[in-house]
Amino acid sequence: METEHTNRQAVGGRAEAAMQGSDTRQDTQVQAAASLNAPAARIPASASASGSAPGTRRALNVLGSTVRFLADPAALVFGVIAGGLACLSCVVDGLAQFEGSSAPYLRTVAVERGVVFGIAAYLVALVIFRWADWTKRRGSGTRSTGISGGTSSDSVSSLRGGSFPDSGSRLSRFTAHVFGRMQPVTFGAAAKKYLLIFWTAIAVSWIPWLMVYWPGALRDDTLAQYFQSQGYHGYYTRHPLMGTFIFGLFWRIGQAMGNVFYGLMVYTIIQTAFLSLACALVLCYMRKRGVPAAVLWLTMVFFTTGYVVAGVVPTMSKDSLWAIVMAPLALIFIEACLTRGQVLRRWPVLVSFMILAASFLAIKRTGIEILAVSGIFLIAAVLAPGCRVKAAGSGKQAGAISTAPDSAQAKPGYTAAAAGALRPRRPRRAIIQVLCALVIPMAAVLGIWDPVSVKLAGAAQWPPLELYGFFSQPIARVGRYNPAGLADSDRREINTYMKLSDAVEFYNPSREDETMYTIKYKIVSQHRADFIKLWLRIGLKDKRNFKEYAKAYAFVWQPWFSTQKPFVYPSSSAYLFDEAYMAQWGREVHDPRLAERALAPLRDGDRGASDAKREWQLCAAKYFKNRAESSDEARARLLECQAQGSRCAVPLEKQPEALSDRVLQQIDIFFSSMGLYVTLIPLAAGLYLLTRRRWLALAAWVFLLMFVLQLIASPAALYWYPVPLYFVLPAFAGLIFDKSGRQQKAGTR
Repeated sequence: METEHTNRQAVGGRAEAAMQGSDTRQDTQVQAAASLNAPAARIPASASASGSAPGTRRALNVLGSTVRFLADPAALVFGVIAGGLACLSCVVDGLAQFEGSSAPYLRTVAVERGVVFGIAAYLVALVIFRWADWTKRRGSGTRSTGISGGTSSDSVSSLRGGSFPDSGSRLSRFTAHVFGRMQPVTFGAAAKKYLLIFWTAIAVSWIPWLMVYWPGALRDDTLAQYFQSQGYHGYYTRHPLMGTFIFGLFWRIGQAMGNVFYGLMVYTIIQTAFLSLACALVLCYMRKRGVPAAVLWLTMVFFTTGYVVAGVVPTMSKDSLWAIVMAPLALIFIEACLTRGQVLRRWPVLVSFMILAASFLAIKRTGIEILAVSGIFLIAAVLAPGCRVKAAGSGKQAGAISTAPDSAQAKPGYTAAAAGALRPRRPRRAIIQVLCALVIPMAAVLGIWDPVSVKLAGAAQWPPLELYGFFSQPIARVGRYNPAGLADSDRREINTYMKLSDAVEFYNPSREDETMYTIKYKIVSQHRADFIKLWLRIGLKDKRNFKEYAKAYAFVWQPWFSTQKPFVYPSSSAYLFDEAYMAQWGREVHDPRLAERALAPLRDGDRGASDAKREWQLCAAKYFKNRAESSDEARARLLECQAQGSRCAVPLEKQPEALSDRVLQQIDIFFSSMGLYVTLIPLAAGLYLLTRRRWLALAAWVFLLMFVLQLIASPAALYWYPVPLYFVLPAFAGLIFDKSGRQQKAGTR
């Protein structure tokens, strides 16, 4: 019995030891697995040796997370550039107002403004960029599923495509719903559900603008086209004939209705419908791409209430007409880049792109540079290494034309989403379709439309003088402000290519028109290289000439990057019929009496609206007069304080009021400035895409970049030129929230 009992104890001891060993091994395995799955934490040697290691580690983790959050290269570079542009803009404004008499004080103010604006720009960009990064992480999860395998009942999870637990707070679910990425859908699904809603809401919101502008507004260029279409002046190609023919059609519709003035009414209504449709298409495309709901509705607010958008709707101009064509063209171009040309395999999309591209080139001459250069990057996106592209959806929803190969379908866990994400490339076919989409419109416009339309209309060829304003402007400034910098031999050589005396006399710092009209085009076109060498030699002759060159370009370009210069669209066409303009129209038709008779229908039709606004215009004139007087008074006070070596102080009792007025004024100026839309937003989007290496989206962004560059190359920073930009900018800015713009390496998803 004792022996048996002893044996039993021995067996029990061995069993217990085995169980303990098994538990120990299991715990070791669990700990090892946890160590593999958990992120590695770097523990300093000093922290591990001390008794306060957990607290130190926690503090270091918080510090490291904060540094990583703040150290965003895109936001840092954007803040530095934005601050530098704000500083430069302040310096240019000071040079224009004070003529260098307050240079030290102006430099101080410019540096202060640049630092403050740069920090503010960095913080805003940082928040937006981190928001975009967060949306991509939240949208990368999978739907939560139940035991039965069906989708979770959580509405947020079903909408977002991410895993948001039911146990989360209402605030977290609301935040994810508003600020997280929405689930991408097809463009057809987005248009079917939202197009009519967006279109109607935008068109209705513009009714007050139409009532103020009714029956529409005209530009000076539009009146020049009016003279051509009505036969008071021969056709010429300074204004593209496509726009002239379209406007002439509506003038004839007005004549058929009894007065050409009625044609303006019809055009205003139709243009409003098409521009609101363009905005609705942009919103639908953003919904297709799954941008956050907050971004979508902020864009909606921008289209409905933004002055830079609504203010151009009733205006008959080639820039507004260009926006109607550019908006859908830009959307297809973006999609073609993101899908590496796959979307152009659909014949309706390909034909639409070619028609839009041909219209884009025919309405404005600068479209050829935009389409040609951006088309090169589209071709590069198609030919870039890598065989797979991340799709924005599943299967057909992602816009995938072809399905995955059979080998991929045979893999375990293959889904329709994998079919969209793993579709094969066919670069040869894609490149042929892209080349057709680019080359055919260019050939049709440059080789067929331009020569045929010029011959049929008997139009005179307008020399491209705008190309040479870049060279004539600084030369004229040197002749005006530093005449000693030009030797007699230089003056004789300059007069060979341009009339220097006229350029100096009529020099306008804000635009190049006055100097470029002094160019002797026939001689310059034959000796273009010699003229450019002359321009270089004069600019590099001495330090003073170089400074005048820099000032000449700074004064012309400054409105493109300034956030301190708002612009105002003309609220009426009455200014086109004042004494100065009537003299210009008299020269246009070579007979002042003929101009008077030709403009009588438009002037008489617009007279009622002008009379109705007379009281308002008088009040506005009084306001601006008082504002100018106060500005002059403040400038005199500034100079007085600067002479005394002190800064102007604001009395304590007036500080809150003065501060609030300044803040509100700056906000109003900021959101109505061209620098915000032309420079800052495109720059921020480009830096983000570059630093995140989203190459496909960056290729699409080149289209926006080329549009901005052609604006800078314009002879003047006229507020009409960037009109199409306001309609397409949200689509390009929304690329930072898109997940499909990063090129995938071969063999990866």
